[in-house]
Amino acid sequence: MGTAADMVLTRERRELMREWVQPLHDAIHRPLGLAEQTDPRRYPHVPKNFSDDDAEIRIDLPRHPGFSRDAVADLITQKLALEGVTVQRGSHLIVAPDDVPILGAQVCDAADPGPQRR
Repeated sequence: MGTAADMVLTRERRELMREWVQPLHDAIHRPLGLAEQTDPRRYPHVPKNFSDDDAEIRIDLPRHPGFSRDAVADLITQKLALEGVTVQRGSHLIVAPDDVPILGAQVCDAADPGPQRR
């Protein structure tokens, strides 16, 4: 039998999956070219404390290039109602508050639409 702490952690994980991870998966699996049946525990990494000031959300991106990183980043910030965040674009998308330094690949403001097509 599990302890009370184990039961609380399990409940917290279920709530995180139901309230945040599954809806995020539902929003981004198609733009990423992933099947709806893809296990949402495998690629979007949303920490339990993601609303804290220094929490980062990481999305493991597929290796195929047939998707728009900008569109996926916009969907993430819209779906989770995030404001004042920076998105790192590389082999992962990492969404973090503006005041948290992100090391590594190209960093763009999530509100910046990027280069405009003509």
